[in-house]
Parts: sequence; structure tokens; C-alpha cells
Amino acid sequence: MKHSVFSTSMKVLIVTLILLAVCLPNDRSQYFMAGAAVIWLIIVLGCYLFKRTKGLRHLIGHQLQTSWSQFQLRPQPIYEREEPVAEEIVKQAGPAAETNQTDLTLEEQNTMLCHIALRITEKLQSAYSGATWQWQDTPELKAILNGQTVRVKTDGIENNTHADICFDRFARVNIKMLIVEDFAVKPAAPKQPEAPAPETVPDVVDVRVWYDLIGREVLETLITDLNAKGHSRLSIKENGDIVVMQNSKEAVQKHLDNFPAKNYWNELINIFKENELKATARKDSLCISWM
Repeated sequence: MKHSVFSTSMKVLIVTLILLAVCLPNDRSQYFMAGAAVIWLIIVLGCYLFKRTKGLRHLIGHQLQTSWSQFQLRPQPIYEREEPVAEEIVKQAGPAAETNQTDLTLEEQNTMLCHIALRITEKLQSAYSGATWQWQDTPELKAILNGQTVRVKTDGIENNTHADICFDRFARVNIKMLIVEDFAVKPAAPKQPEAPAPETVPDVVDVRVWYDLIGREVLETLITDLNAKGHSRLSIKENGDIVVMQNSKEAVQKHLDNFPAKNYWNELINIFKENELKATARKDSLCISWM
């Protein structure tokens, strides 16, 4: 069959060449004859390659059909069910899945609470020498580590009975002093002559802690109010009284508990400067201006 096809195509080529040689001039017939031979050669090679690759094409088609059949039989992916399953696990696990604090033993939790209590005591006694305190309700370690505010009862701190304490994300202790009293009116005690109290020097261990814990809130609130009323300076007496000049007289506005003694004023002036306040030490007072 292959031989007959080749013979037939050869006969067609020979007849075509003879016709071109007879019908066309010699100068043109040579080019047409060469072109016809090239076309014949291309056709023969194309038929030969097409027949040789027929088996390969059949094999590739069979493999593609097999792969598609296997893909259709493959089980459906389960990624659609992963999200509900994950949500169900989180719901079942509850808060324990979000933190491993429950892995701590009771002894380890008590040890950490002890370290936290030491931090609180250190900061309180830096501003109030001899201050003591106790938990109002013993908190859970998790609540403190999550930054929740806990309340403590204080003792040895003048004009304060409680404090709200929390730790920020940088593990810094934030303390807000409070006065908690009953609504019932206490009966007035009979007045007795008081003996003059001896002058004492407040024992301030850390001036910066005193400012953060006591001085900052009082001064910022008072300066905002005085500035709105046209004042530009105030003075702090050695006993902690904050005064301003009104009608050429000193008028007491507020009082600072445990105000540092004179030997701490230079350090206190630097702290005021960091907070954009200009302070000057005088004979019996510390003058602060903000304009």
C-alpha cells in the first residue's frame, strides 16, 4: 500500500514535470519544475510523518482520557469543612485555647502573684514611706496579666483608702489612688486642743515615682484650670500647698501630699522641664510657670 502511494505520487510528479517542460519556455520551465519537485517532496514527507506519529498521538490521547477518568473518581476536597471544624474546636476549647496560663501549677501562680505584689509595694513605698496594702479581693493571675484593673486597700497613706492597679503591655505598674467612704455621715468628734506637730521631712525615696503617682494628675488638672483663668504661674510651698497670687495675696488652690523636701527640688525641676514646665527654686517655695 505504501509502495503504491509512493509510485502514484511519483507518476504524478513526472507527468507534471513533462507538461511544464513542454508548455513553458526553457528559461521559465526550470523554475516551475524545481518548485513542483519541492512541493512534491514536502507533501511526501508530511504524509510519511503523519503516518509515523499516528501511534504516538493515539497513546497520548489514551493517557489523557485515563487521567481525566481518575480525576473524576478522586474524592472531593475537604477544605470546605475545615473552617467549621476549626471554629468548633475553638468553641469547645474556650479561653484555654487562647492562652496556656492554665498550664501553670497553683504554686507557680502563687509565686507570680507574689512577684507582682512586690512590684506594687515597691512603687507605693517609693511615694509613701511605710505604706502597706492588701488585696480587696484576691485576683486571678490571668486577670492581672490581661491588663485588667484590680483594687487594693491601702494603709498608711494620708487621705487615701484604696487604689486601682493595673499593668500595661510593657509590664509597667499604673496606680490610681482612691478615697472610698460609706454614705453614712459620721458623727463629729469633739474638738480637742492639738499639740503642735514637730516639723518632719517627708521621706521620698524616688521623686519621679512621686510625680507620676501624686504630682502629675494634681498639677495638670490645676494648671489647665488656672491657664483658662489667665494665670501663668503658681508656687508650691514646702508643706505642699499650691498657691497663686490673687489681689496681691497668696491663695491656696490645692495641696500635694508628701511633697519632696528641698534637697530633692533640683531633681524635681528636671522632671518639670521634661514635662514642658519651667520651675525655679526660691527661699521657701518652688515657682512653676507654663507660658
